Amino acid sequence: MNNYLTETAVYERVEMLIREKGMSRTKFADAIGVGQTTLNQQLNKQSLSLTTLLAILRAYPELSAEWLMRGAESMTASLEAASKMEEDLKKSEQELKKLREEVMKSAKHLNFLVGVAQDYRERYDAIKSELDYERSNKGK
Repeated sequence: MNNYLTETAVYERVEMLIREKGMSRTKFADAIGVGQTTLNQQLNKQSLSLTTLLAILRAYPELSAEWLMRGAESMTASLEAASKMEEDLKKSEQELKKLREEVMKSAKHLNFLVGVAQDYRERYDAIKSELDYERSNKGK
């Protein structure tokens, strides 16, 4: 059994994916873990091995296997979903960073207020102590 897929559409979809990723064939080969020579030979012959196709799917889990193999579904829908998830994650990370900064500011402010309260407590205790001393000396 031949493990090569010679359907031109599969080859075209791989070329489309390489363009979509903004990569050269060399960088794409590195990204999927296939030798550059091997990938170039397969793309030039328009005959991709099953091993190469599986390497592409492993390297890009957001890629629709149905789209790659049969042209069914949509590559962009899967890529858009992954892109949106990545964008949402970045937004969440930014929000988390802002919240951390706010918590740190609040903690500093709280520490300041605790210090002020301690100062007032010490002043209160000192004044109370003086008053207690004066009261105890008045009676003598």
